[in-house]
Order: sequence, then structure tokens, then C-alpha cells
Amino acid sequence: EYKTSTLPYLGERYVNQSGDTVYHEIEPFKLTTHLGVPITKDSLLGKIHLASFFFSTCPEVCPAINNNINLIVHKFRNISDMHFVSYTVDPETDSVATLAQYAERYENPLNWHFVTGPKSSIYRLAEFSYLAIGSGASQKNWAHTEQLTLVDEKGHIRGIFQGRGDQRTINEIIDAIKLLRLEKNRAKKKL
Repeated sequence: EYKTSTLPYLGERYVNQSGDTVYHEIEPFKLTTHLGVPITKDSLLGKIHLASFFFSTCPEVCPAINNNINLIVHKFRNISDMHFVSYTVDPETDSVATLAQYAERYENPLNWHFVTGPKSSIYRLAEFSYLAIGSGASQKNWAHTEQLTLVDEKGHIRGIFQGRGDQRTINEIIDAIKLLRLEKNRAKKKL
């Protein structure tokens, strides 16, 4: 359980001319989900999302991470402002049709998006938007990160977690999502 009432903002930040702190945020993008519909930064604004990077032919690491995500997805299955976005790092193999078939393994709810698009766009998002740190030297291994990135409704990174973590890690992610949802609801009430 988090002892604080808020999560930190991760990534670089600066103070603008008016003296306000400007936090790192996900840059604009336009990709395609496993349902063949566009997904953009704008379509995620107003929603909290948990991002991950995977590829459908990955034999061990990705299925383990996606099984963990699946446990979290089921906790927030009917929550319209909570989304899960799994970007493929192998878009040459992972077409929309391939991802649609892959998604069936997880009784895919409407708020879990398996995403494909140009490799350069996905890798740029991984590195510069989601601050994903991969392992290994080859490009495929580089983005083969086990990191899960929690992003608030304004596009700011608020948590980075180990995707292959144990039940304690899964509970930590669930608690972090609940905390962000509380924060979002508190902000809405102030308006």
C-alpha cells in the first residue's frame, strides 16, 4: 500500500516563464489497435493507462508479463477511464490480424489495446515517451523491456513497475492505479 496520497511525477521537468512546473508527458502519436481502429495520445487523454512493450512470438518473458497485466486488467475490467496499452516491438510480424488473434488469449476486454504501427514510431515512444529501458544490444532486445509504465489522464508518467513481478508487485500496481483514480476524482470535484 502507498503511504502517500499521491504518486510522484517521473521524467524530466522544468519551470516555465510563469513559474509553473511542466512535467514530462507522452508525445503525440497515431497507431492502430488489434481491432483495426486508430489509437492516439488524444484518445488516451482523460484516461489513466498502463503501457507495456511486447511481441507475439516471444516465448517466455512477454507471456509472463501479459499474464500479470491480465490479472490487473480484470480488476479494472469495467472501468471506462482505465486502459491498458501493449505496444508490439515487432510490427513486421505483429499485424492487426496477428494481434487480434493474440488478444484472444486474454478474453480481451474493451480497455486492453494491443497496438501496432511503424517500428520507428513505436521505438521512439518506448524510449522518449514511456522512458522504457530495455535489455541487450540488438534492437529487438532493446525494447524487449519488462517495464510497465503507469500514465495519468494528462499523459504524465506516475509509476514504473517490473512487469514480471510477483503478486506483491501486481498489488502495488493495482494500488497505484486506485490512487491515481482517487486523485483524478478529487481534481474533478474541485472544478
